[in-house]
Amino acid sequence: KQWYQRRVAITAGIALSFNVYLFGIVVGFVLLLIFLVVMLNVLQRFIPDKLPAKLQTWEFLPKPMRSLSPYHSAGQKVSLFLRTKICKKPYQKVEGENLENDAEMETISRKDGV
Repeated sequence: KQWYQRRVAITAGIALSFNVYLFGIVVGFVLLLIFLVVMLNVLQRFIPDKLPAKLQTWEFLPKPMRSLSPYHSAGQKVSLFLRTKICKKPYQKVEGENLENDAEMETISRKDGV
């Protein structure tokens, strides 16, 4: 019985310590990423001529990594789906809403008969 209790304690200790180390590694990578982004921003602002041409702007990154617009348009499509399919309300453009394909969205709404 005593050996079993030690085995459970050792197993629990290993499991908990693994989580602590994993947390430390993840936090370390996040902090390193934040540091690199801040440093690149500072270098781009104050001495862009010393940077390679590729690093002088953020254009080298894919669009989803440098802009929220892809996520915004995906969110609008989900919102439209929820309004037309689930709530059964016809599509009506809200003032200030900037949908990419307004005509297509209205067609979808009419085609469903809502």
